[in-house]
Amino acid sequence: MHALVRILQHTPILEKLTLQLRSDENFLNAGRDERKHVRIEQSFACAHLKEVSIECEEKLRVKDKVRQIVKILNRSGILTEQISFKKIPRPEGCYYFQVVSPRAYDDNWSGSGGD
Repeated sequence: MHALVRILQHTPILEKLTLQLRSDENFLNAGRDERKHVRIEQSFACAHLKEVSIECEEKLRVKDKVRQIVKILNRSGILTEQISFKKIPRPEGCYYFQVVSPRAYDDNWSGSGGD
């Protein structure tokens, strides 16, 4: 979960976030090795993030991770109404994060933060 917090903290112009969560053991065990002094509930806001899509398997252990993710998103100012959920079939492979921002495809945007 610390990785998600870091992504949100360091992408302040992110407008849309899609998370695909699978029952991969690496994902399900994520957080066990995180240092205890890292505070996930650090205050930050995702002012530009308007839409979050969580695609996941319908398994109890995955649902627990989804609850943790929703809690992090709520603490960063994302309303539950801005989060959509989609059930996906059991995977053949692994999971990945996909971050999409319309600005990433805008040729007029320099990314220097001066727009």
